[in-house]
Amino acid sequence: WSDSSCIAPSYSAGASLRIGIAITRAANVQPTWTTAHIAAGLLAAGHELRFIEPWDFEVDAAGRVVARAHAFDAPNPGREGICKALSQRSARRRYVEVGKLDALLLRINPLDTSVLTFAGLAEREGVTVLNTPSTILRTSHKAYLSALSDVPTPRTMVSRSRSALQ
Repeated sequence: WSDSSCIAPSYSAGASLRIGIAITRAANVQPTWTTAHIAAGLLAAGHELRFIEPWDFEVDAAGRVVARAHAFDAPNPGREGICKALSQRSARRRYVEVGKLDALLLRINPLDTSVLTFAGLAEREGVTVLNTPSTILRTSHKAYLSALSDVPTPRTMVSRSRSALQ
């Protein structure tokens, strides 16, 4: 995220950003996951993080998209500390108005259509959404690789059957 123009048009060097990360389940985030690395890096850079689970999103009486998020600010607890606070549900919980985030990063698997809906609403409010709902829908399954005829891909087999993969 070194190119500030990809985050938010109003970003300036040294400014703290409010970044939401939509995740499938807080208790499942592991220190080795890319999500934990991204989070620790953003906190180290001085940004505010809000982890949001699918059931945290709401539309309030005024029609605003809000979320009760797991909040992380300075000091940076590191990947292990972030994951421990998420799994033990000990991170501070704060309401955030999603439309006031500088960026919303979608890290959901399996696909949760409610998160995609809320992310679409955030996009309409001007929030920069990374891993956009339209992109996730196009590439939500490894089988999409078979449609990439002009892109070199490794030999790939996609199946839900463990015996087929052996």
